[in-house]
Amino acid sequence: MTVCVLCTGCDFFGPDESLKDVVAPADSIQIVSVADLTAKINVYSRCGDPCWLYSRSTESHTEDEIMMKFYKIRKEQNACPQVITWMAIPVEIKVSTAGKYTLRFYRSETSTLDTTVTF
Repeated sequence: MTVCVLCTGCDFFGPDESLKDVVAPADSIQIVSVADLTAKINVYSRCGDPCWLYSRSTESHTEDEIMMKFYKIRKEQNACPQVITWMAIPVEIKVSTAGKYTLRFYRSETSTLDTTVTF
């Protein structure tokens, strides 16, 4: 089985190795569309202020399960209003074989946000 997970984000700050990213827990998901062998999903992670940005993701998979973990980054010197915001991470998942897949989105070491998608 081949799985392709594409997450998009922008690096508004440019490369800066001194910045350390942290886990962006998946607080909610929205399935935008499922067509052919592709699912488009928005993953939402709560942030303490609007200066957090998506930085990267990791994924692993078995035959019928895909696990995704997202990371966010904040440039410390930015002044931001202290207001809860939601970071949206657009995700595109492509599989090579039709079937039912369990998608697991990382929340913490002990929990995931799960859904099942039929491609």
